[in-house]
This record gives sequence, C-alpha cells and structure tokens, in this order.
Amino acid sequence: IFDVFAQTFNAVGVTTDRTGNVFIAHDNVTSSVVSKFTSSGNFIGSTQIAGISGINTFGYLAVIPSSGQILDLLPDGRLFTIDPSTGTLTLILDITALNVNAGSIYDIYSRSVDSFGGLLQTRFASFGDLAVFESGNRIDLFVSGLSQAQSFPFLLRLRFQNGVFQEAKVLMSSRAEAGSGAVQSPRLTRGVAVNHQTRTVLTTLPWSNRVSELFDALVVFPVEFEPSDGVDSNERPAISVGFDIYSQGMTTDANGHFFVVTNSVGSVALGAPGEPILAVFSARVDRFLGGFTAGQLATSLRDITISPARAWAYVTMPSMTYRFSLSTIPTAVTESGDEIRIDDFALQQNYPNPFNPSTTITFTLPQRERVRLEIFNLLGERVATLLDEVRAAGVHSVAWQPQSLPSGTYLYRLETKSYSLTRKLVLLR
Repeated sequence: IFDVFAQTFNAVGVTTDRTGNVFIAHDNVTSSVVSKFTSSGNFIGSTQIAGISGINTFGYLAVIPSSGQILDLLPDGRLFTIDPSTGTLTLILDITALNVNAGSIYDIYSRSVDSFGGLLQTRFASFGDLAVFESGNRIDLFVSGLSQAQSFPFLLRLRFQNGVFQEAKVLMSSRAEAGSGAVQSPRLTRGVAVNHQTRTVLTTLPWSNRVSELFDALVVFPVEFEPSDGVDSNERPAISVGFDIYSQGMTTDANGHFFVVTNSVGSVALGAPGEPILAVFSARVDRFLGGFTAGQLATSLRDITISPARAWAYVTMPSMTYRFSLSTIPTAVTESGDEIRIDDFALQQNYPNPFNPSTTITFTLPQRERVRLEIFNLLGERVATLLDEVRAAGVHSVAWQPQSLPSGTYLYRLETKSYSLTRKLVLLR
C-alpha cells in the first residue's frame, strides 16, 4: 500500500501542482532546495532556496488554486512563490518584519479571548505549515508558528486582496503549558489545513496541562473567524478532544476529508497509540475514517499532500518521501449516526472553477456500475469523454486538462443506467 517515492534527505514540505507533479522541500547536501518530480517519481528539476543547508531554510509548501503558484514558507518567516513551470523564486514578504495584530487572541485552554500579556511576539517566532483559502479576489493564508519567548504555539492569518498584502492577525494560541508544573508538549509548530467545501480550518493545539491529556486536540474553526470582534457560539472553535493527536502537517482532498500526519498519537481510538500514523477524518472532524500506521518506517511524519486525482498521498519523512495508495482507506462515505455507509449518487462542482489548465471532477456512486462522464459545449456538442467504464461504489475523482478547447462555459454530465446529473464549468485561457 506504500512505496518509496523519492530519496529526499531532511524533507519537510510537500505539495502537488494542478497536473499532478510533486514538489518537495529538502536538503540536497550542498543547499536547501524545492525539487519537482513527476507523479511517478521521476526528477524534473529543482529551485535553490539557500546556499547553505540549515534549519531555517526547509519550508512548508502550498498551492494558490487560481494561479497554480507554489508557496514556500521558511521557518524564519520568509514567504516565497515558486513558478511551477520555470522554477523562478520570488520573495513575497517576511512575517517577522510585519506589523502583526496580536491584541485579541483566542486561547484554546481557557476558551476565551486573551491578549497573552503581549508576550506572543511574532518577530521572535519560528513558522511551520501554511494553508490557502481563496474566495474571489481575496486570499487568506493560515500559518502556524511558535513564539520563542514563552513557546506558545499559535495560528495567524495573512490576508491579501487583489494580490496585495492587507493585514496579519494572530487568531489563536494556547496557554495550556503556561502554568506551574504543566506538562510540556513538543516545541514544534503545528500543521494547518483548509477545507474549501465547508469553509473551515483545521489545526492541532494543546488544550490541557494534565499528564493524561498530553497530546494536542484537533481544533476546527470557520475561515471567517475573527476574535477581535468577540467570539459567538456560531464561530467558536470546535475542539475534538476525543482524538488526542499531534501533527506538523495536514491537508484536505477533493472530497473535503482531512488527512493528518503525526509524530505520535495518544488515542487508542486510532489504533496506534504512540506510533506515527497517517489519519483521515471526516469533513466535520467528528469521525476517524481510517489511516496507515507508519510503524518502523520513521520516527516522525512531517507533511502530506494528496494527488489531484486522489490516488496517492505523498508523505515526507526525515530521510525520504513515501507514496501511500489511498484505495484502501474507507473515506468514500457519508456519515449517519453510528453507521458509515455510501448511499448517494452525487456529482460535485469541479475544483478549481473557473480553471486553467486543469480541473478535477468528483462524483459518488452508491453501487458498482458502468459510468459515463462527458463534456459538452453550450451547443450540445460532445467535446470530450472522460470516463466510460465500470466503477466501484464510492467517491471517485477525474482530472481533466483540455488541450485545444477555447475559453468558455461547458457542461459536464455523469450518467449511469439509473441516474444522470449535469453541471457547468468554466475554462479560462
């Protein structure tokens, strides 16, 4: 169910572009680089980040959906973009040089808004994972960090409008370890992921200072979360204490499920107490759907990304990058009460939309049957057939990259013997 994807020493961040190429931030002995591979693991090229290897030059990666640009956030706070075609590196900003709003911060430990006594200083922080939420002309980057003075783990938001930086705001942190005799969790940054379907953000933060509750809890909150305005019941972060977990890297797939890689797991509910694991959670993060135990592969799993067609999970470890097959993880489900079942025929909106050059279409089958997925122009002329085969029950994703079609609105239709659904998509050249 897994194999070695690439020998990447000291690998940290990993992401994929819209065509399925894989980007990995790692050490190539003489410098820190972001290397580009085909989906099968063939090396394409690399972009040099720093001439001397060092802890502050191996960053976490993400992709801006509309442009396809790769983001590289270094631990020292420098944020770069990498052109996925040319490898051109461009410095966007340095978080430590920004005027960051840290006045009203939601404290996971006390469940209240706190100023943290002005001790949470991003100028003297290290930074970790990042996730992108894009809506119209606005882009929000959610960034995890660790303050050096008091070792508070925190999450901040960088907001851009029409490509121009607007503001930086610390959203939440935790005082769980500030008390006398409190248990100390790892002095590392946490993972963060964004679910565009539910418009929610996931991270992990320490929530208790008791020995029996050493691990972080999963924390979910809306993308519009704003502690400066006060926190009402509709936007209060949900803390899933039933899953004791600590993570430096996480992501989502086209179905809205969260994939979390861990250094250790505290809950026996996940089936692997104390072992590194790739865990999959429902979009509401109220159900553990399955996962892989890393076992003897590594002492830690650092970051994860999912291929556009949702066939593979790429996971970075200290000495290499692994590729896990997702075919055995039972994430193609709809939850109802205590039962997990597949019960709907559904065709989701393609993502991204509008798109250029490629997009992913996801659909759900309630049973094994022949399925046909076709693309039509507005004159009713078929321009592409993406699928015409038997597929198993579950959730499926198909990537489409039209080569010669002009810009415009098209229809995509999913048909089986019993059902037919049609949606619109927009191609921009």
